[in-house]
Amino acid sequence: MMPFLDKLQRWADDRPDDTAVVVGGKRLNWADLRDAATLRLGETAATTILAEPNSLDFVVAYTAAVAGERRCAVLDPLWPHAMIDEVTGRMRQTGPATGLHHGEGDQLTDGDPDSTFLIGLTSGTTSVPKAFTRSRRSWQVSFDASIEFFGLTPEDRTLAPGPLAASLNLYALSECLYAGRPSIPWRPSTSAMSTRPSLTTASPALSSCLRCCAS
Repeated sequence: MMPFLDKLQRWADDRPDDTAVVVGGKRLNWADLRDAATLRLGETAATTILAEPNSLDFVVAYTAAVAGERRCAVLDPLWPHAMIDEVTGRMRQTGPATGLHHGEGDQLTDGDPDSTFLIGLTSGTTSVPKAFTRSRRSWQVSFDASIEFFGLTPEDRTLAPGPLAASLNLYALSECLYAGRPSIPWRPSTSAMSTRPSLTTASPALSSCLRCCAS
């Protein structure tokens, strides 16, 4: 299973009208997120490359991009266009890790736990970014551990300040979809605290900046 689609189906059935994601003041409930991602599956390839700013459409595309045994690479949209093109070209040359199996193309379901769902990339500040992969099982284990350690519940609201291209923020979004609590990927054009988060996922440096702004 995993990384979170089995859980998304559950939240959409049990709490269809509750908020799943908030980006820039716009919201998607659980049922709408599931339905929008399902509709996107027909045009979603075995490997998806996302290089977009934070938006609800990004969340929908990412959700569809990890269905079945698909895999997704998330690139920083602020990278130079030449770098984005080079990384995209290299990934297309390698081809998908697996093809789409019969019957999985139109189903919003999780793939094999040991299959790759995410292609991560280093910052790329001095050279072409280096790729690394994550399996569905690896994030499931981390989700379960952090939910238990922090005592997280569906009533919590998680703010992830910064681009979803950052692996920490993408992880926070995925963990929220798994745990059934609202995720708030922040956009600079909106007030971070206006959404009243109960939990913030951020690097130590960014956490310090947020505390200074709030004080």
